Amino acid sequence: MWSIKLHGDDMKYIARFYTLGSDKQLVEGLGSHSVAYFDGRLSKSNASYYAYSLAKDRSYFGYRLYKGDTMSDAKPVSDLVAISWRN
Repeated sequence: MWSIKLHGDDMKYIARFYTLGSDKQLVEGLGSHSVAYFDGRLSKSNASYYAYSLAKDRSYFGYRLYKGDTMSDAKPVSDLVAISWRN
């Protein structure tokens, strides 16, 4: 069976989450919970919404969206978004 891979078929949104470093600056989180993968067919605004929700649920202080097949080849598609924890 032949399979044709069209450009962008496997593209995903990838959210990288940030925590506070010892100097109160945002630094990339570590571990499996510091990255989330979303279906590339989502709109950028929906991917951003899900990234924001996960960041809050996982107690992170920011996130940045990337798009690509894997984290190693993904390109940033958003700025670093800081999350305020003030109620």
